[in-house]
Amino acid sequence: MSVYKMFANGTGGTENSVASFDVQFDGDIVAILGHLNPVFDANAESCNMEVSFLSSSTFSVNDARGSLFILGSRLDLITSGGSQGIANNAVSGIRIPVSAGERVHMHLNASAGVVSVAQAYLYITDAADETLRRRR
Repeated sequence: MSVYKMFANGTGGTENSVASFDVQFDGDIVAILGHLNPVFDANAESCNMEVSFLSSSTFSVNDARGSLFILGSRLDLITSGGSQGIANNAVSGIRIPVSAGERVHMHLNASAGVVSVAQAYLYITDAADETLRRRR
């Protein structure tokens, strides 16, 4: 198994391909873990992260077959204060075939002025030699 990490900082608006990697070996994506940490300072602000085979985001597109994972957070102020914006989610038990050389992208979309940190881990089973040091 190979584990790929994606990391990006966002500054609001739609940001395409803020992070990407090339799959090193043929295999299957079997799990994805996502973490989103936006800094909200006003009511009704939001932030979304997408992991995709596509180089452009598909946040508002129906039937986007290249999209793999999405994670979002929104702040809605209430009379007793605000809410935490950090979001974590994972999906497992999947089997999405990937080929060596295939590129995976991370996209961000946030309200104007929202600064965010996004991370994703993709767990890919593959037939590579387990003793290869370059895998770590």
